[in-house]
Amino acid sequence: AGLALVAACWLIGATALTPLAVHLTFGALTVPGTEVLAVLAAAAVIGACAQLAQTTLVAHRRQVGAAAVCAAAVVVLLFVAYLAPATSLAAALGLLCAVSVVLGGSAIVFWSN
Repeated sequence: AGLALVAACWLIGATALTPLAVHLTFGALTVPGTEVLAVLAAAAVIGACAQLAQTTLVAHRRQVGAAAVCAAAVVVLLFVAYLAPATSLAAALGLLCAVSVVLGGSAIVFWSN
């Protein structure tokens, strides 16, 4: 429950505070839309979990499985990049799909055998 609360705070903070921070830090007049920021924030949370899962695989001497999962994520990312329109939202969704593949694939490799 605590992790879900932290993730929810991260998502809200990333979507609400990022436009202000980008404007103040870089003087940018245009900022990606809220939906793009939300998808990127979700990808960051899932990506952090995926990194922990990959580290666990390597620690358990399953480097081949970890590499295969990363290769599958690259294939998914390329597939989304090939099919999706060239927009910021499509790029963010591609990243979200790729890190989700890493997290899910790492769990499958860890729990197999």
